[in-house]
Amino acid sequence: MPGGCGRGPGRRPRREGRGVTPGRVFRYVEYLTCQDPTGELSWAVECVSGDESDCAASSGPMAGETPAIRWMSNHTASTGHNRYRRTFTDYALTEPKS
Repeated sequence: MPGGCGRGPGRRPRREGRGVTPGRVFRYVEYLTCQDPTGELSWAVECVSGDESDCAASSGPMAGETPAIRWMSNHTASTGHNRYRRTFTDYALTEPKS
């Protein structure tokens, strides 16, 4: 093969010793994770009932679990659907473990 092993047009020869830089030190640090008390909590509900496909009615983001439960109850009362996907979101903080 012209040009050497694995070298084609436009490829430079590999330089030995590249990829590892002496003097770098990587430490493993364990972290604790906790809920951010200043972050807003959010609940959302999506109806996944249906014969052929999911209903896909959605509550949108809500600021509490009680309104999400109320939305599911109202949707069940008006449609008879009884299967939902619930989503809860929050904000989290991490800090190094002592």
